[in-house]
Amino acid sequence: MWVSSVAGTFSVVQAGPEPGQRPNAPGKLMVRARVRRHLELLQRDHPSLRRHQIIESEPGRDYKWRIIVPRATFARVVAAMVAGIGYGNFKGACAASPDLDPAYNTALHDVWAVFRRLQK
Repeated sequence: MWVSSVAGTFSVVQAGPEPGQRPNAPGKLMVRARVRRHLELLQRDHPSLRRHQIIESEPGRDYKWRIIVPRATFARVVAAMVAGIGYGNFKGACAASPDLDPAYNTALHDVWAVFRRLQK
């Protein structure tokens, strides 16, 4: 699942095996980001994520930065993100944020344009 927010964009997937544990971790999710700052902002805004270390993935892996969190914790984070929406224009809110690099807003506009082509 992709989640784009005023803290950044994340790819959220089932967590894989953890050292010393069984082959998969059904109760955990891996929240991945291309920009470390996005995970830092997510942790800043959601204290329940602060105890989960930001991990740098091995070279060549997609999404350089990640945290592994309990599924229930991230579900509460997403619910809080939804409850906190107070803007009428998502890209405009991101552009107005002093915490986000202007390149993020450019990327949002590029993605918006690609998906707009699907509209019929």
